[in-house]
Amino acid sequence: CKYVLQGFHASTYLQKNSTSEKYGIIAEYCHGRANKTFLESLPLKERWTFFLNILEGAHAIHKQGYVHFDFKSDNILYKKIGNHYEPRII
Repeated sequence: CKYVLQGFHASTYLQKNSTSEKYGIIAEYCHGRANKTFLESLPLKERWTFFLNILEGAHAIHKQGYVHFDFKSDNILYKKIGNHYEPRII
């Protein structure tokens, strides 16, 4: 589903001056978090469409047999596509 953040590469690495491993992922570029300021800047119709797209993404996650245990606004990014915005669930 295009509303779920697409990752391209995942790896572990050592943090500088540390022996503990960190985890990283290379993912598609997004413009920012879908916070209150961003959502309030959208026209009402586009805001509703954005919300329905989030539901479509959550449904796609569940259809694959996964559960998102930390579903909150901090885990929703937005990406500008043409003249509108689409969510990306992380």
